[in-house]
Amino acid sequence: MNPTLGVGLAVGAGYLYQIDEGSYPSISGIGALYTDTDSKAFAVAQSANFKGNDWKIVGGVGAYDLNLEFYGVGSGAGDDDRFLPVNQQGWFAGV
Repeated sequence: MNPTLGVGLAVGAGYLYQIDEGSYPSISGIGALYTDTDSKAFAVAQSANFKGNDWKIVGGVGAYDLNLEFYGVGSGAGDDDRFLPVNQQGWFAGV
């Protein structure tokens, strides 16, 4: 168990396929996360190759809402179960 993020479940799936003959395989993927601190995140990604590898499209996007428990540096605060609640929200994208 990670006390900062809590206990949860992360799942992911991908699909590998070939768009046209002579091109490298392409892949589409999706992933999600949920924890007992009500933290959640998801992402989708794509890498596509076509036209005999003359064209390639790569990118992804996702969002997160994380409820963290910051215990500080060292073991003192963690041993006393003292923490600072931190919430981080945002999104990300890349190509």
